[in-house]
Amino acid sequence: MNTLKTEGIILISKPFFEKDRMVDILTPEQGKMRLLAKGANSPKKNSFSALQPTLHARFSLSPTKSFTFVNGTDALHSFPGIRDSFNKISLACYFLEIARKSTVYHQSHTRLFSLLLEVLLKLELGEDILDKLLELKTHFQTQFLIAEGLLEENSPISDYSFKKSVESYCSQVILSPVFLT
Repeated sequence: MNTLKTEGIILISKPFFEKDRMVDILTPEQGKMRLLAKGANSPKKNSFSALQPTLHARFSLSPTKSFTFVNGTDALHSFPGIRDSFNKISLACYFLEIARKSTVYHQSHTRLFSLLLEVLLKLELGEDILDKLLELKTHFQTQFLIAEGLLEENSPISDYSFKKSVESYCSQVILSPVFLT
């Protein structure tokens, strides 16, 4: 069985049957990938207990005809500074949702991976001040549209225009983050 090693950020993680977990990750080389972590929800399987959204890790994978199985993970960054603030969690989920909904499986997306990692690091280390969070959100929106070829450099964009552009681009509804003031 072939073993593939790749770096990725978990976009979504959900239960699959009783003890397994289905995980979508974004990697720089392979783009978005869907993985199956056998036994991840089992109390005996501690190595997969951290398969949660925002986790940046190295994954050891075994691709087969039907699934790509997770053999192991080596966490690079779990972003604990995001989890202490509702506003930061909301914004991180917004970034992950856009990355998940705007990409297709197995299409390389190095620029989006780098952007996502950049904003998660800034979000973790930044202050939980609404103005700063909104600046980071605008930065992500602008850089995302530039990376996708939907906006020229140094062009302003409103929240409404971003939402409409991305929804039209990926044919899916994008939910705006909710902030507590």
